[in-house]
Amino acid sequence: MIPSSTCKLIDFNSYRQHHRLRSSHIALRQHHRLRSSHIALSSVHQLSEKKRKLNQHHHLPHADEGIDLESHLRAFENSARRRCLKVYKHLSLKKFPTGLAKLLAQRILPGLDRIGFDRTISKVLFQIAPSAWNLMGPADESIIHFQPLIDREVEVVREGIKLKADQTSDGFSLSSAASPGSIFGSLKEGIFPQQLFEMLDDIATPWIVLPRAYRFLEEEHCQYLPVYLKILNSEKCECCSKLFSRITVEFMANFSFKFAEKCYPANQISKLLFYGYAALFWKTLRCPPVNMENSLAFDHFLIWIKRFARNNDLLGKREKSLIEQMLKMRTWIFPSLNTQSYRNRQQPDSSRFLVTLRHGHTGIAATLRHFGIDQFLKSRRTGKRFTCLSFQKELSCLFYEIRTHFHMESKHTQDNIKHFIHWFKTANESQAPDFNRTQKQFVDRLLNHMQKFVNT
Repeated sequence: MIPSSTCKLIDFNSYRQHHRLRSSHIALRQHHRLRSSHIALSSVHQLSEKKRKLNQHHHLPHADEGIDLESHLRAFENSARRRCLKVYKHLSLKKFPTGLAKLLAQRILPGLDRIGFDRTISKVLFQIAPSAWNLMGPADESIIHFQPLIDREVEVVREGIKLKADQTSDGFSLSSAASPGSIFGSLKEGIFPQQLFEMLDDIATPWIVLPRAYRFLEEEHCQYLPVYLKILNSEKCECCSKLFSRITVEFMANFSFKFAEKCYPANQISKLLFYGYAALFWKTLRCPPVNMENSLAFDHFLIWIKRFARNNDLLGKREKSLIEQMLKMRTWIFPSLNTQSYRNRQQPDSSRFLVTLRHGHTGIAATLRHFGIDQFLKSRRTGKRFTCLSFQKELSCLFYEIRTHFHMESKHTQDNIKHFIHWFKTANESQAPDFNRTQKQFVDRLLNHMQKFVNT
């Protein structure tokens, strides 16, 4: 028989062992709670970081943030290009037939480069549907491939466009000698896409008969591409250049998508085309093609992208969001008349207009319109804007950007800046008699200094 004292000792030892186990269990539960909380916090932090990056990706740069708009646009272009090439590598597209490769190198790719394409994305478009594109004709330069019916059909449309353009033109040319009253009347008739294509509705042979629409394309229509590029290579009429640039941009994407090799998934081809054209949009928005500054090349890519997304259910939310970003950036760089009171404006954001002024007539008109100059030239009702300190601050910021970057810009952009300053100066000199003399003298000094700077 075990003594009672021994039993009490055994019970006490059991109690101590039980207490230790219970304490260990509680400590383990607390450890699991802490670890779960840490994981949850880490997940929230990761989601917040992703959201921050997404907001940063969709954020438009502002002058007071010190962000270089050109670098911003280049980053958007590179992002779209990387996504395009990622899909391209995943698909492992076939190589060109030898004949097609020679034809592209000798006749096609140089022509596409002139209207805003680049070699990498252009080659991808042809690799999607090499069998269909191979029907374009021989590549040997010693063999001339005649297409008399196609040449005649395209030329009829071209002549109709030129005839209509001549009828609507009032003879205005982009020169400093142009009178202020003729500036915006002429620009509004000839430069905006919606007005350009409304004008074409009256042409006897409608331009829409030329192959470009997905629904009506046939494989043999690939033979139109060299004809389009031949016209663009030598065209002097701006209306014709704009029209055939848009036709070519839409034709290239629609033809490649419709006749893509059956072995490639349609959703991957859709993303390949979407991101390829998105990269070209950012590229041509940042810097238009040489000698095509008035053609609004970026709009041609954006028009196709919007229509493609509207008619295609293979694209996701990311692509739809990117389209919204493109539209916002386009509106930000080409703003409409700034109707907001300058007294209510915050920091000036004039640095964007250096990019705007690269785009020929449209860029000049948009910049003048932002400062209210088009309305002033019509009715002389915006003189009070010139007296506002916010207006003068924004104008001073723009002129500072021009002085900083003027000699780094192309000759065409430098000419655009000179015309912009000339017309701005003309508007300032034509102000109403009740305009504040002191404020007018300040603006006069700014404009005289800038005019002297850009002409030296």
